[in-house]
Amino acid sequence: MAFATGVVMVSVLATLGQAADARHGVLRTGSPPSTAPCRICGSNVIRNPGAEAGGAATVAQSQRVPDWVGSGAFAAMGYRAPGGQLSPASPGPRARGSNYFFGGPDANVSTGTQLVSLLAGAAGIQGTVYATLSGWLGGYATRLVVSFSGRGGRLLRMIWIGPVKAKSGAPVGGLRYRVLGATVPVGATEATIRLVMTRAAAGRGSEAADDLSLFLYQPGGGSG
Repeated sequence: MAFATGVVMVSVLATLGQAADARHGVLRTGSPPSTAPCRICGSNVIRNPGAEAGGAATVAQSQRVPDWVGSGAFAAMGYRAPGGQLSPASPGPRARGSNYFFGGPDANVSTGTQLVSLLAGAAGIQGTVYATLSGWLGGYATRLVVSFSGRGGRLLRMIWIGPVKAKSGAPVGGLRYRVLGATVPVGATEATIRLVMTRAAAGRGSEAADDLSLFLYQPGGGSG
């Protein structure tokens, strides 16, 4: 899992501030530590972040991946599955489990979605709360997107990591680690996590991901 890495990254971000990058919704902030407790801070809020729930897959699974709503050919694949895209020796997380997320061999676009409640009170997120989004991504165009919304489903901010590509623009072999720091918008009540896997125009799909994390952190260590 990428939990330990997320702790380190978020601590660094809180110390150095957020790098300005409007394209990803990352804001630089000098806000003082928040006094509003964040009851969901201090852990990875993504459920089944490594496709491990449901047991090891020996072939691509077309059935539902626990905790995710899938479309296309969204599936779990075992690292030891015969004919699989990745193996235990492929570039990727060191402490990997048995499975990874796979976009399927034939689907042009596959997605996995889950909704995370951020309600720590009636008004949602209050004060300064940081987020670190991270994951291991591979293939042609795999992205992990988080949409923070407020009351009534109003979109407040969107952040993402990926895709990862070789310099030539071709899909990369194995998985590559990507991480992004951001601030959670005040008033956010939910986060929609969406893993989007788009395969190249030609060729067999190689879209994959593992060890996904959305780690929330409150300055001063507040976790409610």
